[in-house]
Formats: sequence, C-alpha cells, structure tokens
Amino acid sequence: MFGSNKKAPDERRDGINVLNIIGQGTKINGNITSQGDVRIDGELVGNIIAHAKVVVGPTGSIFGDIVCENADISGKVEGTIKVKELLQLKESAGISGDIESNKMVVEAGAIFNGRCNMNNEAAFTFDLPQAEKGSANNSTRAANAAKSAKTE
Repeated sequence: MFGSNKKAPDERRDGINVLNIIGQGTKINGNITSQGDVRIDGELVGNIIAHAKVVVGPTGSIFGDIVCENADISGKVEGTIKVKELLQLKESAGISGDIESNKMVVEAGAIFNGRCNMNNEAAFTFDLPQAEKGSANNSTRAANAAKSAKTE
C-alpha cells in the first residue's frame, strides 16, 4: 500500500497504463495518436497511431489507417493496417485494404480484401503508409463512412 514499489500487473514498461475507448454510438472525425491502448466500438473516420494495442470491437469501424504495436480486429476497417508485432483478425472482421505485419492470425470467417506483406519487426516505423497520407484517400473513406451510416 504506502511506500510499495510494486507495479500493477498490467502496467507497461514506460509507465503508461491508459485505455482509450470510443464507445458504440460514438463517431469521431479526426486522427488519434496514443501511447496507450485504444479500443474502437464506435466509428472513426481518420487514422490511428498507437504505440500500444488497438482493438476494433465487433461494432467498431475505422475508415482510415492503423499503425500500432499489436491489433485485434473484430469489426470493419477500410484502410492500411501496419502492425509491429501481432495482428489478429477475428471471425467477424472485415478488412478492405493492405496489411503489413510481423505475425498474423486469421480466424475462419474473417474477410480480407487487399495485399499482405509480412515484415521484419526491426524495420518497422510508426509512420503512416506513404500512399495513404494524401487527402484523396481520406475523402473517399469519408464518403464510404457516410454511405455506411445511411444503410444502418
């Protein structure tokens, strides 16, 4: 209790122990940069750069790029996914875009349309993919997000 030097079991090495949650029914237009974990159960029209884990829940959708340490995808992603370590595509995942990862697990039923490049963890950078930095891709994704909202 007082004076204890013990760290919480889930505290990361750098002392950052933050979980950012975008809840179901929430829509964000803009980019997210985080040192901690990010969970999306709502909708994001923009990019995520997280120096930790990104989780897209079954009700979550991202119209933008993801760059992170690890990722678990159960929802919808339209964009490039760059993962330093492990990418897990769950049964309900729907991916439309390219993937770059060191390791990947794909469950039966996951849908993936794009190219996949298995990379070396040592060569990884937390930069957005070059081809995706332009605003033309983001405006196309925003239009797709608007179409998605109208069909729901």
